[in-house]
Amino acid sequence: MRSRSWWPNPAAVARPPRTAVWALLTVLAAPMAYAEDPGTIVGVVRNAAHTPVADATVTAVHAGDHAIRATVSHTDGEYAFADLPPGNW
Repeated sequence: MRSRSWWPNPAAVARPPRTAVWALLTVLAAPMAYAEDPGTIVGVVRNAAHTPVADATVTAVHAGDHAIRATVSHTDGEYAFADLPPGNW
């Protein structure tokens, strides 16, 4: 008489279909595929004579929700807005 093992036969164990596994992985990965990184706007403020303008207030307005960000230009006229949410500014 053969002894029966308490562990089931590996061939008899039900496995999920490969299609179900791929569908689950696709659903879990979808949010990462559409993740958008924050953006940056950089520039230089210049006057009519094309010389840099220091300490100029520069304002960025989001076209969708009208959020406002402001910064001041450096001595060389450069300014930067970092970590802006995606969208039209």
